[in-house]
Amino acid sequence: MRRRPSIHLIGSRLRRVRARKTVALAAAGLGLLGFTALGKPAPWLVWNASASAPIGLYRIAA
Repeated sequence: MRRRPSIHLIGSRLRRVRARKTVALAAAGLGLLGFTALGKPAPWLVWNASASAPIGLYRIAA
């Protein structure tokens, strides 16, 4: 019978695999963070607490 190849990673190969996964995860996170910064954040609901207009919740049309 043939021996199966070992799936255990040891030494520098294990460090490379972990480093690659860490870099990929960090890049994906930064990419998602950057993607959300590209959109125009606009408030849709505003609570007016001043006396300049009736107090209450107002919807902003954007």
